[in-house]
Amino acid sequence: MKVKKIKIELNKKDKEEIDFYKSLVILAKLIYEKRMALDLTQKDLAIKSGTTQRIISNIENAELNIGIKLLLKITKVLDLNLKLNEISLLNNDKTERVLRGANNYLKENLNTKLLKQELAR
Repeated sequence: MKVKKIKIELNKKDKEEIDFYKSLVILAKLIYEKRMALDLTQKDLAIKSGTTQRIISNIENAELNIGIKLLLKITKVLDLNLKLNEISLLNNDKTERVLRGANNYLKENLNTKLLKQELAR
């Protein structure tokens, strides 16, 4: 019996969604394996990360899209350094200071630019 190959054409949005879920699975595996290597329970990791055991379970099962803030907390507890699209998420105080500084700079400058635009009208 001959097996016929079926070719499926995916549009860009479908490919992006598949890539996103692949990334979730890879992240879930990394978090799970590192947690196990450190002999932490999901509850231990949750407490140290400031979240719940259920959230950790959902993350490890690739069932939850988490925010960067929680991701940084979890990777800090697990001492994981991640690189996402050329952005390194290094777990140290310098990274946190840089992120806070960048956030404050953007807030101040964005508000200033918007105010200047409003005054110019």
